[in-house]
Amino acid sequence: MTAVPRSARHRRAHCWWFCVRTALASAAALSLALFGLTLERVEEPMRPLPPISTPMTSSGPTPPSSTPGR
Repeated sequence: MTAVPRSARHRRAHCWWFCVRTALASAAALSLALFGLTLERVEEPMRPLPPISTPMTSSGPTPPSSTPGR
């Protein structure tokens, strides 16, 4: 008779942990998806800025140092 409540408690704890783990997993997936979407949105306006700060990309198609000199 004592094994019945123990198993019930164990089942409740297991179910609760499973629910919590599922909720955490879904929250992590949602946060990752939102983070990816925000990164994609932020990259669009930030694209023209990197060539100015990084000389490696600026020397590619349109070097800003050569154009004003000409």
